[in-house]
Amino acid sequence: MSKAIASLPSGPTKWKGVRFLGDGASAMAGLWEGQGRPDVPALPFKQVVIMEVLKISRSLEYERDFLISCNRSNSTHLLKMLQDSDVVSRASNEGLGPQWDDVHRRLFLEYCSLGSLEDLLHKRGIETKHFTEKSLWLILNCLVDGLLAMEYGCEFQTNPQNGQSYHPGRREGWNPIIHFDIKPDNVFLANDALHYVTPIFKFADFGLAAYDFLDDPFTDEERESFRRNGTEDYYPPEQFTEQWDFSDYKESEVAGQYSFYTTFGGVGVIMYQLVTLSEDPPDH
Repeated sequence: MSKAIASLPSGPTKWKGVRFLGDGASAMAGLWEGQGRPDVPALPFKQVVIMEVLKISRSLEYERDFLISCNRSNSTHLLKMLQDSDVVSRASNEGLGPQWDDVHRRLFLEYCSLGSLEDLLHKRGIETKHFTEKSLWLILNCLVDGLLAMEYGCEFQTNPQNGQSYHPGRREGWNPIIHFDIKPDNVFLANDALHYVTPIFKFADFGLAAYDFLDDPFTDEERESFRRNGTEDYYPPEQFTEQWDFSDYKESEVAGQYSFYTTFGGVGVIMYQLVTLSEDPPDH
């Protein structure tokens, strides 16, 4: 990896690429570490994952929008963007053509050192080591916190007077997020002081997400286009139901009725896989 990445924090901290994390058809990701002098204040983060697009795409711009919302929720169960995305302002300075100007090229994300839930599931499957009931409940608790943050913009809170948990309701101005690609590969694990039995689990990869504007229902065209969002084996009934083939599918109570339950169903599939140690989701 190049040792000079535009828009990383400047100053006495030097940044070094230490690990290539993977790539896809249009982007790659790497881990960078800050190496500052001991006589200067530390940055709020010393490790950062940089996701960089390899060809012109608006995908990072869309994901950035949802990550801004995730940060606003203050949820520890949604992956955080550590600083705003890098927009190409002068493409020629980076050896790029003018078509790159104003393209969101890089995202700066928190690093989850324990990998993905897919990694953990694969390891447990090889070892034939089933999760304990307590571990399953703790994992589910994490996933539910993330679900609530996407739907309401906040998690459960604790009443300091009686120690009881309660939910404060939807954050003002919050538009619910439908993830559309819930699967073990898009849930990351990290260490957390408040999660001492199991790691903390965080939802990531919002590139296919959509806002559920409560005062502006999805159009028929949007309902159709969202059928292809996500990973086919993980499609919820709203995407694959046979009711799409009915002449009156627009009046269906299932086909295209995307909501909180679309994301909630994805969590149910994940829990099925954790209980059975199956690396594949159940058949539709």
